[in-house]
Amino acid sequence: MIAATVELTPAESRVLDAFSDWAGLAERRPFHGWQVVAVQHVQRSLLGLVDAVVRGGACPDDITVLGKSYSTNPAVLEALSGRGVRADDPIAMAQPQVSYEAELAGRVAAALDTLAGRPLLVLDEGGVARRAIAAAPHRWPQVRVVEQTARGVRGAGMRHLTFPVIDVARSWAKSHEEAPLIARSMHEGLMRAVADLGRRLDGWDVALVGYGVVGAALTDRLTRAGHRVTIVESEPARQDRAREAELVVAPFAEAVENQDIVIGCTGTPLFSLETAPRLAPGALLVNGGSSDIEYAVWEARTGPDRRPWQRHYPLPTGADVTLVAGGFPINFYGAVEPIPASDFQITRGLMLAGAVQVAESGREAGIRPLRDDLQRHIVRAYRDRI
Repeated sequence: MIAATVELTPAESRVLDAFSDWAGLAERRPFHGWQVVAVQHVQRSLLGLVDAVVRGGACPDDITVLGKSYSTNPAVLEALSGRGVRADDPIAMAQPQVSYEAELAGRVAAALDTLAGRPLLVLDEGGVARRAIAAAPHRWPQVRVVEQTARGVRGAGMRHLTFPVIDVARSWAKSHEEAPLIARSMHEGLMRAVADLGRRLDGWDVALVGYGVVGAALTDRLTRAGHRVTIVESEPARQDRAREAELVVAPFAEAVENQDIVIGCTGTPLFSLETAPRLAPGALLVNGGSSDIEYAVWEARTGPDRRPWQRHYPLPTGADVTLVAGGFPINFYGAVEPIPASDFQITRGLMLAGAVQVAESGREAGIRPLRDDLQRHIVRAYRDRI
């Protein structure tokens, strides 16, 4: 069986093991009695997080994992089922011509429908489960959420929460430790895709939209590799940081017009087919964010392939523009595990810390930062792992 072959090495679980021991999870059992729903990338490092949640008192058959098809490692999905966890992912799309977010939201809502009536602890990525729960929070006697991404803690809905949400996304530990890992994997995925497309691998002109922590880290890698990067950013403070790094900052339409590659790192749609800006012939559209929402051009994903993240699609605009990897995050293109589990356990560890914090907190609604002492302990264990 595949499941028997997927076990973490001590190096891949050291951070989670160290935190579990320090927090006394086996003795305190903070997750006892909770149903746990994890909307997560199903990669090797997820096994360590699930094992720690079980160590903290959750029953495996009370854990539901909903994978993101474009990033799911099938062997890990099998291993989760072998642990008694309810793990679901079709690893394909029913309708590639619509946003993947719509399909994922439907799967998450259907899963939540089966879990009404008992306390619910959610490990969310992108706010997918949180939005479904917010539509009918009375269906669960208690709800607690831990959010992994900045996209998941934005939006008007965050002002009307009826349950607590721990914000791992904007924690200093995640920004400092995870961003370079994401940027490296994005750069490597981009190199794979460009090579597969038969394009040159040096001297690109790039427009990068969104100079947040990942966008800045990716820009640094690209400029050090000899590429020319123009930044598009709406926030004045980030514009200033880009100029301090001696980068050109330009308005969107001007920046993207003559570039070889446009990279979106915003977590919001940049344009649709109807609103597409003027792009250079041969331009490549690359997603440096999450899911498939950077470019709302899903209609371009024509053909029978139900795994559009494995293909590149010409835009039907007559401008010879290509949607790379179907508009999905470029780091997963051609890689089952773009970030080694031994590295990505930093993020899994912070999510575990957030779960402990929120499970043992009161019912006061609203978004809360991840406690500083928990961050420090995770980072210390992470840096000591070598």
